[in-house]
Amino acid sequence: MIINFLKKIQYKYKMNQYPKSNKKFDDETIKISSNLKKDGFYLFKDFDKVNLNAKKLSIFFSNLDKNLVENYINKKKINAKGKHTYKITCTELFNKIDLLNFGKDVFFLEKIASYFGFEPHLQHISAWIDIPNDEYFNDPISTQLFHRDYDDLKLIKTFFYLTDVKKENGPFEFIKGTHKCPYFIIKNENGTNYNDLILKKFGADNLVSFEAPKNTMIMADTNGFHRGRKLEKGLRVLITCMYTSLKPYWGKSEKENLFLN
Repeated sequence: MIINFLKKIQYKYKMNQYPKSNKKFDDETIKISSNLKKDGFYLFKDFDKVNLNAKKLSIFFSNLDKNLVENYINKKKINAKGKHTYKITCTELFNKIDLLNFGKDVFFLEKIASYFGFEPHLQHISAWIDIPNDEYFNDPISTQLFHRDYDDLKLIKTFFYLTDVKKENGPFEFIKGTHKCPYFIIKNENGTNYNDLILKKFGADNLVSFEAPKNTMIMADTNGFHRGRKLEKGLRVLITCMYTSLKPYWGKSEKENLFLN
């Protein structure tokens, strides 16, 4: 209790160190940033129909040779070990200019600027293929467990689905409102399932599971508790971008390390 109180004071102090902006935004931008502030996330279905950069990435992936993708997955699995076989980074399959245009799209920069209160920094871009990994682990592991990201207190991640994602395909899941208290520490109790512990603390009713068709775009403040649900079958393919302040905890990324492979 005392630790959480002290961390809360430290959190409020750090939040006051970020720059302030009086920039005006349109009604849609204000609506989206308000939803982010309230719940910690925002969902936009059929994003490819309103965003040309998203459409280009979606068409590109749809036209990728399925054998090429399958061979890529198998090659990565051979070179990976244990838990790392559940998430395959496949950024190199995409055109980096297309990815950069997507990440720097004015839609994201405006909405996130409204949420942050200042211009965001595009920290990373990557593409993921999530696959079942029962050959190594029966239970959820790593990012399949609820966790927070600690890259920055000002933090947004976007997830653009390139495949249909149902319950069995490992949807992104978020506990609504937990982005408001990133200072709150929960210690695991002996013999307690950590996912169950988190849900008990914040309420299962606040769990949002993003089961959605391809071309759905999700924005989330991943200071809140979230996870990628363990896959039962199929694939989950997505493009993800991370936005921070100019001074994230582990250093500001430059052009040469913008794309995570």
